[in-house]
Amino acid sequence: MNKVIVFGGSGGLGRMLQYENSEYIYLSSKDVNLKNKNEINHFLNNKSYNIESIVNLSGININSILSKLSNDDVESMIDINIKGTLNLVSESINYFKSKNIQGNIILTSSILSTNPVYGTGVYSACKSFIDSIVKTCALENSKYGIRCNSIQLGYFDGGMTYTIGEEMLEKLKRTIPLYRYGNSSELYQTINFLNENKYITGQSIRVSGGL
Repeated sequence: MNKVIVFGGSGGLGRMLQYENSEYIYLSSKDVNLKNKNEINHFLNNKSYNIESIVNLSGININSILSKLSNDDVESMIDINIKGTLNLVSESINYFKSKNIQGNIILTSSILSTNPVYGTGVYSACKSFIDSIVKTCALENSKYGIRCNSIQLGYFDGGMTYTIGEEMLEKLKRTIPLYRYGNSSELYQTINFLNENKYITGQSIRVSGGL
């Protein structure tokens, strides 16, 4: 049986997603540390089932203007959002090739990659990196049938959105053309669409209510 693995599955959006499809396998950083390539390799290659799709919901944002960010803040965001993503993409490709699987890699980006807001400089840059890396991943691995796409998330009813503060949440909602936040069903539908449609690769799909 082929499986869909969701890294970052214990975060806000990850927990929400579990209500949509309990058959996905959800992992937290305690299960597999994405900063350690050996851990990723060991997990992927020591299962009794084949993995057909790997989804990465992992991410961290530390709200601060650029001049106030500490070295630790920057390193934390780069370690998880960039290094962790690169490790997972690299080991996923190697896994799919070794098993001769035409697999699918889905990374989560953000509308902030193209529309940054105050205090999100490093996080926005990390998400721009993700949108760029999926294009290279797709180009390098299309000949093996391996696909790679990103989802540019807007503001959702859970996860990082709720670190903003209640007053700001209401103001923010009024800027969204659909005048509401996204929900877990809409995230699941997008992931499912990218898993089922095997003619899409190297793309960044914006799911933002029109924002």
